[in-house]
Amino acid sequence: GDLAALDVTLGAGARPDAGSTCPLRYTPLLLACGAREYTQWEIKSAEMDAFDFYQAAYRNLPQRVELVDRLLTAGADPRAGYKYGTALHIASSCGRTDIVRALLARGAEVGALDHRFCTALHCAAFMGTADVVAALIEAGADLDIQNHSGNTALSRAAWKGHTSIVAELTKAGAELDIQNKAGDTALMISAAYRGHT
Repeated sequence: GDLAALDVTLGAGARPDAGSTCPLRYTPLLLACGAREYTQWEIKSAEMDAFDFYQAAYRNLPQRVELVDRLLTAGADPRAGYKYGTALHIASSCGRTDIVRALLARGAEVGALDHRFCTALHCAAFMGTADVVAALIEAGADLDIQNHSGNTALSRAAWKGHTSIVAELTKAGAELDIQNKAGDTALMISAAYRGHT
């Protein structure tokens, strides 16, 4: 992203919520949050680990929060989304607490669901972004929403072995005995799939 070019195009009257004509309907805000890279990770998630994803999404973009802030100030809708979720899902997966807080401050829905019925909390817990998990809990995220497989943020963190996030979610009051569609609880997932308890 280029701040100067963004300022010029917005100053010339470009609409901050104009979607592209591609099937995914990217908006400038989604792109500033890393939607293109996030979509590539979604499509290739079996081949790409979380570290590779972070590197692709944020390799030289320390100014992402400035881009996002300028777009929000210009009227971009923080609740708008596309096939793979909202800007909040993307920023949460990427570990961008600064962007997550900016989006929440401007009205992003902490409980919005993506195409797998995951919230931003599910995404942050799965990707291991502990600071984002704390910010989402602080913003009132529902700890026990189940996604399309019946998994909660706690069970997703347990499956990935993110012990500090499991601790944060349980401390915040996440229900321990919720079963996913396979009948597994977070403890069962920890023991069976990754060996974490």
